[in-house]
Amino acid sequence: MTSVNNAYKIDDFINPVLKPAQATTVEIKTVDSDTDQIASRPNADASSILHAKVGQKPATVTGSKGSYLYTSDGNEIFDATCGAAVACIGHNDPRVKNAIVKQLDTVEYCYSPFFATEAAEKLAHTLTESTGGEMSKVFIVSSGTEAIEAALKLARQYFTELPTPQPQRTKFIARKQSYHGNTLGSLSVGHHTGRRAIYEPILGSNVAHVSPCYPYRDMKEGETDDAYVARLAQELENTFQSLGPETVCAFVAETVAGMTLGCVPPTPGYLEAMREVCHRHGALFILDEVMSGMGRTGPLHAWAHEETMVAPDLQTVAKGLGAGYAPIGALLVNKRIVDTLARGTGAFTHSQTYQGHPVACAAANEVQRIIREENLLENARNMGEKLGALLRERLESHENVGNIRGRGLFWGVEFVKSKSTKESFPPSDQVAAKLHKTGFMPEYGISLLPGSGTVDGKKGDVIVLAPAYNITAADVETIVEKLEKVVHANPAGPRSKQHCVSAERYVPIGVAETVALGLTECCARLGRGKVYHFSKWTDEKRRVGGFQKFTESYVRLPDLLYVDCSWNDEEAQAWLRSPHLDRLLALDARGGTLVDGTPTPAVNFFHEIDDYGTIQFFPGFGAAAMYYNTHGATYLGFTEDLAAVAVHRVHDTPHRSRWSASKLDVAQFQMRSGTLAAEKLQDMYLATTGVLSSEATFAVSLCRLLGSLTAGGRSLST
Repeated sequence: MTSVNNAYKIDDFINPVLKPAQATTVEIKTVDSDTDQIASRPNADASSILHAKVGQKPATVTGSKGSYLYTSDGNEIFDATCGAAVACIGHNDPRVKNAIVKQLDTVEYCYSPFFATEAAEKLAHTLTESTGGEMSKVFIVSSGTEAIEAALKLARQYFTELPTPQPQRTKFIARKQSYHGNTLGSLSVGHHTGRRAIYEPILGSNVAHVSPCYPYRDMKEGETDDAYVARLAQELENTFQSLGPETVCAFVAETVAGMTLGCVPPTPGYLEAMREVCHRHGALFILDEVMSGMGRTGPLHAWAHEETMVAPDLQTVAKGLGAGYAPIGALLVNKRIVDTLARGTGAFTHSQTYQGHPVACAAANEVQRIIREENLLENARNMGEKLGALLRERLESHENVGNIRGRGLFWGVEFVKSKSTKESFPPSDQVAAKLHKTGFMPEYGISLLPGSGTVDGKKGDVIVLAPAYNITAADVETIVEKLEKVVHANPAGPRSKQHCVSAERYVPIGVAETVALGLTECCARLGRGKVYHFSKWTDEKRRVGGFQKFTESYVRLPDLLYVDCSWNDEEAQAWLRSPHLDRLLALDARGGTLVDGTPTPAVNFFHEIDDYGTIQFFPGFGAAAMYYNTHGATYLGFTEDLAAVAVHRVHDTPHRSRWSASKLDVAQFQMRSGTLAAEKLQDMYLATTGVLSSEATFAVSLCRLLGSLTAGGRSLST
């Protein structure tokens, strides 16, 4: 083997007997992996934003369309959550953008206490009309939290302006495991200990909390719906009595519980029973539909569901109101309360700078028009039924799925350590967070909304799905398929099969012939290795704006970029110039040439490939493997030498993503000696087929190459 300036040639690792006459030279250099990895990682310190996780800059979204988001690192993500249940008509709708521009051409802002705008008047009229006369006025703000703050203040003002004022009503009752926003007032009525803890000393002390409607965990064995509702109503009654009924201003609840409980619809009769207790004691009944309203659970207003039909005194809405095209929320007010203010001071004391913002109202008007004219509420109901049924069909039998619940296009999947006892995972396992993180990986490409502390503010894991109202049946299949793969890729618990090195390791099915190359330092830094099919990579980059820009911004390195397509000279040169490709060895196996145009033998190794696959690496290990069977998959074994190769065949194709691997035809090689591993691999091919095909020749050569490089802890470069 020759060495020139610490560089090696691929020719040196190819058996001279098997070496093709026109083998091409590719330099493999040793590099300072530690330095290069740090340099290629996203620098959160360069951002001036105080991100949710200080020092960790999230992926940058550079484009969006419909239900898809495209990030600067080339990922295509199916937005199965509409952000936080917001983008209900999908992303980048030109009609809403045009409505915004049109409003900007008219009036971009005016102070609502001084002036009215047509956009705000139209939106308020639309909302009141949609309640069938239950609500008569609307107070338009910029978020759901602001709407809750306004509701609490209006409830208090209402009692001070009654013909016989009741100023003693200063207390509120809300529910445990609820969430109503992050301002001090809204956080006080909410009750998620994880979100409240640090602020507890400065939160209001005038709020009591009762049990939520959470039948999965709180219904007793053999208890009927009616009995359960009666028990919860009695608890509310007892709380009124404990506080003093005449001191209670209002009871606040989410119509369908959101993230802190995980999409739990009310048991039939529950809302009606709660309202009855409130009205019997003269208190107001406030429903928070910031997340569950505006069509998310089927009807435009969640309280108008056929199993509910209980109108509140005050109602808050937001997320689906403007679908994320502009920040907007609203408080809907019952006529009785409006009339009381009209007979009293004639004014609502609370106000905000951006209330009734005309641009936000114009966006919301167009969103609501689209929902009406495209009959999206019916679609949400139909697709919601399909989504719920498919989730139960595919996931309900999973040993760690405790409960699947939801309504419309608002569904939660709760994960448990024990299905029989409903025991939650320890908070330290971060199950929901890990599922969310896995979903963002390129091989899954789905946004999942994680909820933690759903049981008691600390324990409890749920994944929430809240896709756009205009999704199709095919989209529903995509969502469940991707979620199913994410769940199976993250078997619960720290000692799951996914973490074991054995021939029973779960592997994806349906991937054809592939060569995979794992790199030591990259795996150590990222924790997982990834394999990308070049045609998918290029498809993604074209959607996010230019090949050169894409390659230069690509910092989450795959361990191998394998090639099954052609590209023009400009793209090839941009690919070669990218500073992030100094660890990638790429061969154009189909066309018979390297990407730089240098002649090479036509291996045609990928000629039957019809999909792309991924290989997950343990941190700190490198590996090489060949997907040998056209309809098979590969198990990778790892040694402390940072190198191993495994080749085997999978004889069956399990149903959907129920993954398994056959123990038959498995050959595993420790690569302390690349030559020995290559000889064993070569012997296996000869024993199996009697000949060495071009594919086998390449695999043997790759084995010899990796054995020499990885045993020394080296990395590869173009």
